[in-house]
Amino acid sequence: MIPMLMTIAVQRETIDHDTGRLEDGRGLRRWLPLFLVWLLIAPFLLLLAPLIILGLGMARLNPFRALAAIFGVLAGLSGTRVDVEAPGAFVNIQIL
Repeated sequence: MIPMLMTIAVQRETIDHDTGRLEDGRGLRRWLPLFLVWLLIAPFLLLLAPLIILGLGMARLNPFRALAAIFGVLAGLSGTRVDVEAPGAFVNIQIL
């Protein structure tokens, strides 16, 4: 199944100037409903489908096999987690 939700969390760290210790600062956590993105893209994909199939046929690729591969890549994105740590910040992106 293609991913339907993505969460993004950003945590920044601050330094207490009185003690010099590292403290957890305020974080930001947002979710992005990917099913709305798929709903917005779907009409354009339906309109472009004949051109995509024709282009793949001209390139001598099996259009149905290529579209199945693209769908497989999209379906494989579920469960992806990306953590980025930088000085003073931590970013977590998770695709569900």
